[in-house]
Amino acid sequence: MNSKFDVLLSSNSRYKLLIYQTLQEKRESSTAIVELKQQMKLSDFKFNNLIDELQQDLAETESLMNVSDKYLSIEHFSYHDYQTLQLLYFKQSIAVDLLIKVGLFESITISEFAEYNFLSSSSVYNVRSRVNEVLKTYGLTFKNSQIIGNEKSIRSFYFQILFNYYGGIESPFSESIKKTVQSYIHEIEKSFTKDMTIVQRIKLEIFLGVQLYRIKNNCYIAENGIVEKQVEVEAFFKQYIPRYSSSKIPSSEGKVLYLFLVLNCYIKSDIRLKPTAIGLQLIEYLNERIQIAKMDSYEDILYNVDLVSQSWVHFQLATSTFVYAADFKVFEKTSPKLKSLIYDFVSQLDVIDGHKIAEIEKLHLYYEYMINLLAVEEIQLLERQINIFVDFSSGKSYDQFIRNHIGYHGYINLNLMSELNEDTDIYVSDFSNTNVKCLQVIWKGSPTDVEWEELVNAIAFLRNQTE
Repeated sequence: MNSKFDVLLSSNSRYKLLIYQTLQEKRESSTAIVELKQQMKLSDFKFNNLIDELQQDLAETESLMNVSDKYLSIEHFSYHDYQTLQLLYFKQSIAVDLLIKVGLFESITISEFAEYNFLSSSSVYNVRSRVNEVLKTYGLTFKNSQIIGNEKSIRSFYFQILFNYYGGIESPFSESIKKTVQSYIHEIEKSFTKDMTIVQRIKLEIFLGVQLYRIKNNCYIAENGIVEKQVEVEAFFKQYIPRYSSSKIPSSEGKVLYLFLVLNCYIKSDIRLKPTAIGLQLIEYLNERIQIAKMDSYEDILYNVDLVSQSWVHFQLATSTFVYAADFKVFEKTSPKLKSLIYDFVSQLDVIDGHKIAEIEKLHLYYEYMINLLAVEEIQLLERQINIFVDFSSGKSYDQFIRNHIGYHGYINLNLMSELNEDTDIYVSDFSNTNVKCLQVIWKGSPTDVEWEELVNAIAFLRNQTE
């Protein structure tokens, strides 16, 4: 649940989030206070103060923390409450205040910020240094009263940080900006996305809000030829989003919004985008290894690769907040062949379109390529087909029940067999049988997460054995 931006929060805020997260992970039982203090390397005084503060912070949520002399526990945990805590601490952070008021809104100078917050020159310098540690991964730096660097990277940074903390809870923008943003979204919904999802709306609100603030401060994305015919984009906005078209926003900014709408599947359009170097590189890489050009789904593969590549070249946006470092291995068991190919390709990347790629960004890029490629059925069939026969003592109805559940789990390229034969790879039953020569997975009761993991491991074993 930790965000890469949590380093901007105060140390006390990070400690409190860690306590809440630890209690959540052990919510089925109590946590020994002495163990938690040792883990966090905190004194009794410091730890007790943090617990008191956390209880106060949770007062307006559903979560209830129980504290005794020796143990802590939590009731009614929810991810919403965790996000609410994150946003509370985000707003309380002096480093975040500097980033938003001086960096994004540019409503005050850094000297005025220091005066308003009663900070000495050395204190402001320390806060700015902390901010710069985060900004440098985007190739940016906070200098004087401005963030210096590529405008695309600046917007990518602000989009991600605002989406991460505010998304789904409240808007980070002023009423005037919100009103303008909503008028644009209304036109987009009217013309295209009548069934826009909640998450789509939140992403578009934050994207437009950041764009409007940057334009307000005379910070524009330079013309870069991202579409082949500029006149087509101008005609598109006049026809479908006239309020945006008539607002005297530069044409280069119109193309940026157009690209965001297309790449995030808000709209469909025939206006051609120029191919990206990384997209062409990946297609060549895959074609050399698995001959995708010969596949019937080649055009779908090109489209899905381009969708991800264009997003990363033009926006550098990582919006999948649930992706963690462990997810580099998430496809090892289900899609080892494709996982190996994409993992190796992404791992060797250092720069995309002049932007240095951080490790966390590689993780997101890997994840997005995998998800988009696996949406193509022909790519799924690259993995060895695993033939499974289900045979429980409870009878045919229970066998069908288990087969249905295996199907619901969406395992890639499995064949649920109607009979046991020499092609069977895995025999699933509640009894081991010496006459069965293939791999056996034995479940002695209704399958729990542990039993499902056994089946996944068996599938992974056979596929990796093939590799």
